[in-house]
Amino acid sequence: MKKLDLHTLSHEEVPEIVHRFINENWSLDNELHIITGHSQKMKNIVTTILKMYDVTSTLLPHNPGVIIISI
Repeated sequence: MKKLDLHTLSHEEVPEIVHRFINENWSLDNELHIITGHSQKMKNIVTTILKMYDVTSTLLPHNPGVIIISI
């Protein structure tokens, strides 16, 4: 499972980095984790991008600051 940690990034940087992360890891793993932290704005940015890829995403049950993507 590949992980992308967005903690140190600005909201403006996130779309390009999330797109790149998904595209580079699309066929390598069937589950990806994106660490957003607790920022609702960051989660909204990521989930908007994920809708473009038509993938299933859920929050990590014990840590809602992590979005799990099932490819």
